[in-house]
Amino acid sequence: TTKVGARMQSPKQRVGSANSSSTKPGSPPLSTREVEERYTFLVEWVDPVPNAIVQLSLSFFPRDNTVEMTNVKIRKLFLKRSPAQGLTINELFIGGKVSVYGRLLTVVDYFDSFTRSHMETFQERTVALIDVALAGQNLGGIVALLLGDAKFYITRMKLVKVSPTDAKEFDKLQGRNWLSVVSNGVAIIELQGEDCVAQVSRAATQVESIAPGSTTSSQSAADAQLEAAFFFNGKHNFEPTCLLDNTTLCIIKPHAVSHGLVGKILQTIQEKGFGVSAMYMLTLSAAEAEEFLEVYRGVLPFFQSMSSEFVTGPCVAVELTLPRGDASPQAKFREVCGPFDPEVARPLRPNSLRALYGVDKTKNAVHCTDLAEDATLEVEYFFKILRMP
Repeated sequence: TTKVGARMQSPKQRVGSANSSSTKPGSPPLSTREVEERYTFLVEWVDPVPNAIVQLSLSFFPRDNTVEMTNVKIRKLFLKRSPAQGLTINELFIGGKVSVYGRLLTVVDYFDSFTRSHMETFQERTVALIDVALAGQNLGGIVALLLGDAKFYITRMKLVKVSPTDAKEFDKLQGRNWLSVVSNGVAIIELQGEDCVAQVSRAATQVESIAPGSTTSSQSAADAQLEAAFFFNGKHNFEPTCLLDNTTLCIIKPHAVSHGLVGKILQTIQEKGFGVSAMYMLTLSAAEAEEFLEVYRGVLPFFQSMSSEFVTGPCVAVELTLPRGDASPQAKFREVCGPFDPEVARPLRPNSLRALYGVDKTKNAVHCTDLAEDATLEVEYFFKILRMP
């Protein structure tokens, strides 16, 4: 990967080149002394026909939110400069998965020194751990507090059971006795942003007044790397916490995730009396999104745009429960979500999730299970079939 980056010039050096002078149709050309800002990443795409990994350079232009891709091996344009379809610079981090025009791409490295130096400055990462038993109905509020009014971006997140052996290994690694005393599941959240380690650590301290002892976070960037590797590199087989019994599914859609609304949405859901029993963040492929939404094909005229929204970035799958003895979580959660179209929801159900956080019929903040008989199937699809990374 280093050799690939060495072959490329910094974007700041490409004055007057075809890439650096690209503009929107109809806009004036850039001056020969003006350099357009771009950030370029090495990404991998699995071509399904030969089942081969294709390495591409993906350039993101923040001036007009466009992207361009080139096949690294043959140095041929793969995607001409086109609208980014909701992709944001926050989603382009090493190890992240993004969807660009239906292709699921994995970001494996920075492609040049300019991108590396800039991104490493404002993409500092940290890991926060939340004991869900101690957090209780404050889980959403804690996540919102850690996000700092959308100042930071969630890169990875999951709620898992940690075995006593793994808990002791982690506590030994970090020299503290925290995970070993967690009685139930733990929510693991990797966040990124400028000065993220220090600011999230301060936010975790503030949580003490809400849910004492429930939350901790990385104390340094080095600790964050170790903790992220421990929880997300696949070495440990952490089990999901889903119950699959009288529960329902909520999916927080990509547009809401990218706008930092995960905590606020979870908080609103819990204020309505629901508990969070399982959760994780994932990026769906086009095939997975269409398979999951197949029941709506031919029923909703905007099926294709709805399916496309699911693959524009990471979403968060959440299993929800109600207090023991309270039946019909599916019907009650549909009421919490409100009408499908936010424009309809706002006058009719102004406090519903779609009224509060939705944009339009496709970017309507959340998906919910329609029928009681579908609930277990939908939860199993995300937590058993797709599985957590």
